[in-house]
Amino acid sequence: MSNFCKNYSMKILKKEYILTKKELMRDFFIHPMRIFFLLSGVFAVIGALLLLLKIGDYILWHQFFFLQLFCGSAFAGFLLSAIPDWMHYTRSLLPFSIPCFILLMLASIGVFFGVGEIFMLLFWVFLCLSCVFLTCKKSNSYPFGVILSLFLIAFVNIVSFYHFMNPIVVVHFYIASIVIIGFRVSLVLGQLALNRSNPLNPYIFLLNPIFKNISYISFVLLGISEMFAGFTILKGFLALGAGLIMIGRIYEWHHRVFLTTHYTFLYYCLLLGTGIFYLLLGINYLGDLHYYYSLLHGITIWSLVGFVFLIFNIASLRHSSQAYLNFPKSSKIGFIILFFAMCARVFLTSWELFYIAFPSFLMIALFITFIIVFYNIYKNNAFSIPD
Repeated sequence: MSNFCKNYSMKILKKEYILTKKELMRDFFIHPMRIFFLLSGVFAVIGALLLLLKIGDYILWHQFFFLQLFCGSAFAGFLLSAIPDWMHYTRSLLPFSIPCFILLMLASIGVFFGVGEIFMLLFWVFLCLSCVFLTCKKSNSYPFGVILSLFLIAFVNIVSFYHFMNPIVVVHFYIASIVIIGFRVSLVLGQLALNRSNPLNPYIFLLNPIFKNISYISFVLLGISEMFAGFTILKGFLALGAGLIMIGRIYEWHHRVFLTTHYTFLYYCLLLGTGIFYLLLGINYLGDLHYYYSLLHGITIWSLVGFVFLIFNIASLRHSSQAYLNFPKSSKIGFIILFFAMCARVFLTSWELFYIAFPSFLMIALFITFIIVFYNIYKNNAFSIPD
């Protein structure tokens, strides 16, 4: 049964679905995850190239492309697809997707002229208000955590105009959002893994929402504390707590079926890695050590980019008529590439070749492959709503 489902799903991903270029472009904007996930890949490639080639103010531009454009496009793609689905919003999404796309493109050009931050601020405010609008009629299932994170990200962008703000601050708010989004996604992953192991599975997979809420609050408080100078001890305990809670959450995945299914195993590794990095970040604060930026790069590559890449795969395949979730080989290899990029960036800081060039090459290879593979999946498969 398992092999039949696998073969059947791969045939679905290769079936003919022919659209003209105009129809394809409209399809991508009607279903925003498609255009914005691919756009995130493009931003990641450009951001890595800028660092690799050391063009212009390459450090700031690299940060902007990854922390603002890449993440902004990823959030727009997921939220403008997921929230309408959660809220049963059936009208066209073009009034939301097109302005977001325009603002991101203006920001990607404007960054080279010193005005990219203005367009990113407008983007985050628009995305936040769009999500509020899409949820305002369904107060009983209001995704408060995601909305609050978007408000905080927009607030950080506003404050940055008047006061220098460490761009890493937003990473903690991104992770907080991913905790909420990942909780919903992981419920689906767990159920799919159970059904995959036994097609007649009578069980329903549930997770502890209390751990999710504590994790979210910890990351939000850590992000807020990072906005202020000092408070080193407070930041240390918040990071320590966030890391321990993330590590504590992995007990729910200590079952053979989850550890032998590739997508739940990847989710497990991302949870564990995130917990370890935040635990070390807390120790770094409390011990007044000097590994802050190395640890934050580890969090950015493994936790932020890793979770985003996981969600790209899950959402794209689940909404492209794949009845049986199975990542392409390129994506499975992609997580190995991401792991080596993280290791080089965190542990090999004494050699510029491994500290900058090697991770940049790996990120470029990862996202160019992603763009090629998933563009063809989007092009050849109609958008679908999974059961």
